[in-house]
Amino acid sequence: MKKKIFGIFLCMLLTVPALSVLATSNSDPELEITDIRGGFGVKAFIAARNISAETLHWSITFGGGIIIFPLGRVKEGTSSCAAESEASTFVLGFGIVNITVFAEARDEANDTKSVTGFVFGPFAAVGPKPICIA
Repeated sequence: MKKKIFGIFLCMLLTVPALSVLATSNSDPELEITDIRGGFGVKAFIAARNISAETLHWSITFGGGIIIFPLGRVKEGTSSCAAESEASTFVLGFGIVNITVFAEARDEANDTKSVTGFVFGPFAAVGPKPICIA
């Protein structure tokens, strides 16, 4: 009888933590800027998980350097809120810049990511670490 009670107790001890892990699955809305790339202009890749919004609002901002386009150093736009979305802009300028990408699914989630880059005419080379440009 003691072996039977011990066996039931052991099964319950192992089952309850497993059920609590399953019950607390992450269903919170999550938005992440996964990558920012250069080339002919700048392109950002945005991943959305558990987002019910239909549109994604984004902006790409350039700090430092001499930027002729986009006017005002900021390009804003919207795209459909898919699992993987893309934000891109043409750039025209020269110098070392901080490139900041902001993405937002209204009232659910947002994310910001900054990288350092070098702009030469319409081409942008993007590095992994942001720098401070006064």
